[in-house]
Order: sequence, then C-alpha cells, then structure tokens
Amino acid sequence: LATTFQSEIEVRKILPGIALFASIPRRSEDKRSDATTTPSPFDGFADLRSPFAEAFRLLRTNLYYSGSRDRDKVVLISSPGPGDGKTVTTLCLAGILAADGKRVLVVDGDMRKPSHHILLRQPQHPGLSGILTNETHWSEAVHTVQTPFGEFSSISTGIVPPNPAELLSSPHLTTFLAQAKAKFDFVLLDSPPFPLVSDAFVLSQHADRNLSVVRVG
Repeated sequence: LATTFQSEIEVRKILPGIALFASIPRRSEDKRSDATTTPSPFDGFADLRSPFAEAFRLLRTNLYYSGSRDRDKVVLISSPGPGDGKTVTTLCLAGILAADGKRVLVVDGDMRKPSHHILLRQPQHPGLSGILTNETHWSEAVHTVQTPFGEFSSISTGIVPPNPAELLSSPHLTTFLAQAKAKFDFVLLDSPPFPLVSDAFVLSQHADRNLSVVRVG
C-alpha cells in the first residue's frame, strides 16, 4: 500500500508506455566536503568508470538513439517533487554530453528555487528572467562551465520574479530557444517539479522531449 515507487521494476510495471532511459545509482559522498562547502554536482564523476558515470553514459546513448538529433535539441527535465535529483541529473547530463564533444547549453528554469548559480559558483544575474523581459540578450547571460572532461554553457535564472509561470509564457522565450537551437547541439531546461507548479507544463510546449527524474522511495 506504499504511495511511492519501491523499485525500478515497479516503475517499469506501473508506467509501461514510458521509456526508462537509465537507472542512476546514488552517488557516493565526497569525504573531503564539509558543511561550509557546497558539493560539486560532478563529484560522482571523480571515477569515470564508476556506476554513476556509466549510468549517465547510458542516458546519453539512449538520448541519442531514441529520436532525431537534428530535431530533438531542447530537452526539458523535471520531476514529481523536490529533492528527486533533477538538477544534478541536468548538470551531469550536460557534462557527459560535453565529454562527447557536444555543444550544450543548460538553462536554470526553476525560478521557484534557483540553484545553478550556487552549484556552479556563477552570478545569478543576468539570466533567464532578463531574457524573457527583453532586458538582456541571451548571449550576454551565458557563462562557461569547466568540468574535468569538457565544458558547457550555462544560463542562471536571473532575478527571481513574483510571477514565474506568467513570465515563462513570454514570446521572447520562443525567440531565445530558436536562436539557441541554431548554436547548440542540446539545450537542457531544468524546470520546477510537476505537477506541484505549472511552470514545467508551460516550458514543455517549447521542448522537443521531456525527461522526468523519478526517485525510488
């Protein structure tokens, strides 16, 4: 009578029509980190032969071969609830795509609880909110993220607005994504949890595919 998924087998059984691209193991804790240091989202790649790293290689491969690489460029990543790991999944997927020589842009679309600027140690402003209000051209908000195995580009949320869902309906989002698709091989949109808030549903209209991170338990 549990109200949560208890295993990968149960996920496959209850959601038979949805492809399961990868099963990501819990990453091992970095013993060097302490309470005063924000852990890096790439700590799980310290050993590139670890099950954590291999799981993301499988996710990358399934992403390649489950659709058209020419058309399926914008990937929306969400989850049923907070704490499921969607942000770490987004950043690690960007890193493993960059390791394969892909040009990747990651956009922090979670204006409810922005975190990319903290995890990546980058400025929060200018960012997506400025792009959507036409105060900032998107190229001015891009930062480069260096990883041990490649680099990708990143855009933070910018100043958090009082009306995220309405702001995401801006026509400037369509223009921004069209230009980004012309320059990058993949654009990864990290959205708030769905259906807790409607932001992911609004963003999904601009996505070529949607990935949901489901945490067992």
